[in-house]
Amino acid sequence: MRLLFVLVLATTAVLTPRAAEARQSDAIKATLDKARSAHGARIEAARTKLEKAIEAKIEEVAAKADLASLKKLEAVKNAFVQDRTLPTEALVAKARKDYDTEIFAANLALRKARETAKLDYTKARKIAEAEAVDAELRASAPKVARPQVKEPPPNDKITGQWSIAIGDRTLEGEKVRTMNIRIDAGGGASVPGMLWRKDGADVYTLIFPGGRTAKVRLGARGEQFRGKMTDGKPVIGNRKV
Repeated sequence: MRLLFVLVLATTAVLTPRAAEARQSDAIKATLDKARSAHGARIEAARTKLEKAIEAKIEEVAAKADLASLKKLEAVKNAFVQDRTLPTEALVAKARKDYDTEIFAANLALRKARETAKLDYTKARKIAEAEAVDAELRASAPKVARPQVKEPPPNDKITGQWSIAIGDRTLEGEKVRTMNIRIDAGGGASVPGMLWRKDGADVYTLIFPGGRTAKVRLGARGEQFRGKMTDGKPVIGNRKV
């Protein structure tokens, strides 16, 4: 009877360290899984906050009847909702900055949790588990981007300095408003809120601040364009040297 009791004690003494190791390993996994879950929740919350910020800005520019900005922001929102394409539009720059800050903090917290788990697994002599977490760390390490040289957008025949005249018939006769504008490559212009796009061979749409548009055709020599505003007012552009 005494011998049996000694054998039971010996067996228990052998199994106890293994059981303790198993419990420790489970605790490490539980802590890491909790960190992973918290990370996913923070990422989703940041995305929701950014989407709401874009929507709020859309409502703001719509209330101001700013068609050009409204079109930009609707495209930004659709790209983010459909493809998770992050906005680069200046109108939502602060919201994007807040999003980047939150994503950085969430990723940093998860990285620290992985580093702790790797350390704890190593101390517990759980090599396979430690290597698995190490692989996660290496896969999620911040990528060092190579410096990129931004290439300017390609020029188009319409780019350059222009004097644009818009006719306006009134009771006193015909008045002409003239604007000196630099039409830039890539769809921009020197006047804030003005855009342009190419619709065909030598055919362009000019979008003026406030959302007014004109369809114009560039002359064969590229020194003049003619067209009409959407309300029928004539538009003539003469290239300035």
